[in-house]
Amino acid sequence: MSQEGLLTVEQLAEKLQLSLSKVRTLYREEKIPAIRLSYRNVRFDLPDVVKALKTIGYSKQWKTEEN
Repeated sequence: MSQEGLLTVEQLAEKLQLSLSKVRTLYREEKIPAIRLSYRNVRFDLPDVVKALKTIGYSKQWKTEEN
């Protein structure tokens, strides 16, 4: 897990410059990893999400703590 911690859907969408609906769709389709804390609480680790997006063909360069 990154030093910046886990991100909410809203925080992840902002960091990746994607819409909330796109992030939710990627999550629902299991294309990005997530940690489900409860029925309504889902968190994301940014470096893990970026790695997953790159493997499915997203080519945009996102800034993470590891870059």
